[in-house]
Amino acid sequence: DTDSDNDGTANCNDLCPNDANKIAPGVCGCGVADTDTDGDGTADCNDLCPNDPNKTAPGQCGCGVADTDADGDGAADCNDECPNDPNKVVIGQCGCGVADTDTDGDGTANCNDLCPNDANKIAPGICGCGVADTDSDNDGTANCIDGCPNDPNKIAPGVCGCGVADTDSDNDGTANCNDLCPNDPNKIAPGICGCGTVDVDSDNDGVADCIDSCPNTPGQVGSPCNDGNPFTDNDALQGDCSCAGVPVACDNWTLTIQTDGAGHETTWQIVDAGSPYLLASGGPYTNNSTVPETFCVPHNACFNLTVFDASGNGCGNGGYKLTDNLGRRVIDNVGNGDFGSQSRMDLPFCSSVGNDHLITLHQDREDWLVSEVLIASANPAVTAQWGVGNQTDDGYQFWFYNPNGNYSRRIFRDHATSGGNGPANGLRATKLALSTIVTNPLPQNALLNVRVRSKVNGVYSDFGPATRFRINPVAANCPAAHLINTPGPTFSCGVSGLVLDGSDRIWAQPVTRPAVGGGVQVANKYRFHFEIPGEGYVRNYTQPGYCVVLVQWNTLPLQYGMTYNVTVQASFDHGATWCPYGDMCQITFAAVPPAYQGDHRIAAATEDNVLHIWPNPNDGSALHLAADDLDEDLAVVQVDIFDALGNVVFHRACPVSNGSLNTVIALGDELPGGLYLMNIGMGDRTHTERLMIQR
Repeated sequence: DTDSDNDGTANCNDLCPNDANKIAPGVCGCGVADTDTDGDGTADCNDLCPNDPNKTAPGQCGCGVADTDADGDGAADCNDECPNDPNKVVIGQCGCGVADTDTDGDGTANCNDLCPNDANKIAPGICGCGVADTDSDNDGTANCIDGCPNDPNKIAPGVCGCGVADTDSDNDGTANCNDLCPNDPNKIAPGICGCGTVDVDSDNDGVADCIDSCPNTPGQVGSPCNDGNPFTDNDALQGDCSCAGVPVACDNWTLTIQTDGAGHETTWQIVDAGSPYLLASGGPYTNNSTVPETFCVPHNACFNLTVFDASGNGCGNGGYKLTDNLGRRVIDNVGNGDFGSQSRMDLPFCSSVGNDHLITLHQDREDWLVSEVLIASANPAVTAQWGVGNQTDDGYQFWFYNPNGNYSRRIFRDHATSGGNGPANGLRATKLALSTIVTNPLPQNALLNVRVRSKVNGVYSDFGPATRFRINPVAANCPAAHLINTPGPTFSCGVSGLVLDGSDRIWAQPVTRPAVGGGVQVANKYRFHFEIPGEGYVRNYTQPGYCVVLVQWNTLPLQYGMTYNVTVQASFDHGATWCPYGDMCQITFAAVPPAYQGDHRIAAATEDNVLHIWPNPNDGSALHLAADDLDEDLAVVQVDIFDALGNVVFHRACPVSNGSLNTVIALGDELPGGLYLMNIGMGDRTHTERLMIQR
């Protein structure tokens, strides 16, 4: 009955004799209490989790932790890092709920691989997935965003492209690669002038200065231009870039200025009538001088001449005269300088001087009466129109003007009207009765110029040369005479190179005056006064005609190499009384006589009774000539008839028999009505006579 464990049960009955707490082994065996601490029905000895009523073995999770497998993936939640992810028991790289798939096999799960399909990248980096962040040129910018991946100096092509720097050497805003003038800030291309030179077109003619031969003038050397001169053609830029043309055809005219005691106050200018172009100018001058000014006047143009006096009192007894290249007067204002501050015609003068004129007898008369008739020399073309066509289309226009201005009057006479003087024939249009000028009548005692032009079939010719004209009732009764100063065969005032062998002559202007009862009275004697001032030479030569044959007189002969002042006066009563001397002219003889050709010396006696001419006036049918005491060796007498211009219009050689001339000349229709000058050459003598044809 031993109770070894003193548990009150004898060993014999105590299956656990040495276990005071057990009499039988129970579940746990002797020595181990069958304690079920967690009351889960399993003794602690068999309960590996004696304190966990839910577990008898630790299982996967251990005691106290349920082996719950929430996601049914076979791994208890305690060991399952992703208890709700049946696909994962560990969180892995991606975490629960995301598979650690590594699509590109780069060792980085897709969840952490931002480039899951790029085995070379786990993040997009700069270039993005699938593109390596390579920086080939090591410029710090990946190739993917480097526009120039092989250019370490550029990440974009810029203006110039990769491999070329966008340098702008001249800072003009254009890179050198596109700048053809990289060192010229003003140009990006050479243009016309090249780099370094601006393509300036200063004259805006479309040609740059660098190649413009006239950079400051539109056009090039040789380009058409306008030189402002209406009297040049083919105007073009010259080598100095000035504009000049080829002068139109012109003739040298002369303006002769006569000054007073204040010549420094006298100037003049000739201006184109249709533009401001100045053709010529001159002055001032020395006192009391006569100065010829020559200039070229274009053809078929018109101009205004103005003579100025700075003090406004004119030039006293001075004046001026304008003549063309043939010496024909266009304006004659000599001795008429009392014009104030300026002298200028009311109308311009034109450069084409015609051939129409007054008859010689009416030229340069300053003793007209209003009751007289002024006659133009007949123009055959006008005369031929008598009775043909419209009679108002043919005739003569007379132009009266004051060279100092304030008077200009043009009046036309045609075949249809009498002009104040008959008869009705082809010549009546040549006649202008001064009394018929009622509107704007001619001023008295004022120096005028008169010019005439013809009109044929409605077309005017050019005005002919000017002649002086003055209505002076007092002087008209005894007009002054003077040498002829109109160009032509009879021109005498200012001639030079004369010889004393009978071949040269000087001519006075024929003088007439109103006759009692009408018509005109012709002077019947002329006195030529020759003088050399300061040397005491004075010689008067009197004759019935107004032409002096120059020979070596027996008494006080004229001398070679000398210049003589010549004045002329006329008489209407064969020298009983004399009219005043007219203007003085000079004549000059040749320095030496011509080769000797015989003795041409003749007496100074008159020739009144040597030659007889009748009838005179003549109706144009027959002219009788008779002379006695002629040289017995003389075979013929030469007869020349001159018109008012000095042109020979009739010539005959009349036979002489035994020193006598007795002939009849049939004039026929060769001479229209008017006044003519007839020269009869009788060996070494010449007789001059006026011939009036009245048809």
